[in-house]
Amino acid sequence: MNKWECVLCKANLDGDCYHAEPIAKGLCCKRCHAIFIMAKTDKEILKAVREQSKIYQQTKDKNELPDGEYFFAFSQEQLDKGLAKMRQTTQAEVFNLGMGGMIGTKKASEELNKFFAEKENLIRQTCSPFGVFYYEYANHEGDYGARDSEFNDEAEQITKEYFPDFNFADPNNRKVIKAIVDDWRNRCL
Repeated sequence: MNKWECVLCKANLDGDCYHAEPIAKGLCCKRCHAIFIMAKTDKEILKAVREQSKIYQQTKDKNELPDGEYFFAFSQEQLDKGLAKMRQTTQAEVFNLGMGGMIGTKKASEELNKFFAEKENLIRQTCSPFGVFYYEYANHEGDYGARDSEFNDEAEQITKEYFPDFNFADPNNRKVIKAIVDDWRNRCL
């Protein structure tokens, strides 16, 4: 299949494509088609975004880390026990992998980096920027009391990590982002 870019969310895809008219000239992905072309009201837009948010959550929550030479340690006792157990199975150098108390070997670090890179790629291929933003906006409470700010910076940063070319300033995208923010503010404030 040929790779192509969605004119609305800028995701690089190789799956089905749809005409983006009347919103834009060119092709859009199935996710954007559901939000921009098929949905006519904010309620329909939010319903489509919520469904996409569920896909993101399911993909993100697949935390079945590959087996490897690593362990988590959050105390000196856990570190001592983990190192003693690991030294029974490997002579490799052990170090802090920098992932929230994870200790392991260089090989484990490479395997985990590959695992997370594949997971990020899967998110880019199966999720929409709007679904990511919806989930992350709801997941970062820092903005709920800040009525002056337009939306949560953490949610935008995480969305941009997966979709670096996503344009938050685009008027079509702003409409969806505003609907998401308003929806959560109405629920939480």
